[in-house]
Amino acid sequence: MKSLRTGKATIAESYAHVDRKGEAWLVNATIPEYMAGNRFNHEPKRLRKLLLKQRELVKLSQAIEREGMTIVPLRIYFNARGRAKLLLALGRGRSCMTSARSRRNATGAGKRDACCGTRAELKSAASGGLGPAPS
Repeated sequence: MKSLRTGKATIAESYAHVDRKGEAWLVNATIPEYMAGNRFNHEPKRLRKLLLKQRELVKLSQAIEREGMTIVPLRIYFNARGRAKLLLALGRGRSCMTSARSRRNATGAGKRDACCGTRAELKSAASGGLGPAPS
């Protein structure tokens, strides 16, 4: 709690998952060690258990299994009682075409990504980009 209050925790690359036992865990969140702590300090990138109500756990786990969604933490905050809370959201990954379209709009490039290419384009990219052999 003391290290969270310093404001140096990052959840940029983190996500949450529900395991087979029905427990929710926060993965890849970095909460730095407490500077005034001793040698029994915690690891900055360990798994952290999330305390959720059973109804919320069921809702999240069903969305992950059925629809292929991901639980994404949006922000860490302290409530009026001084307890740390984590705002969670369900997110769906972009499809390959949507991702390529947004990159094309952002960079102005007209080329396809390797994940969106045809088999011949993928083979030529893997062989050094020389293209098919002349016949």
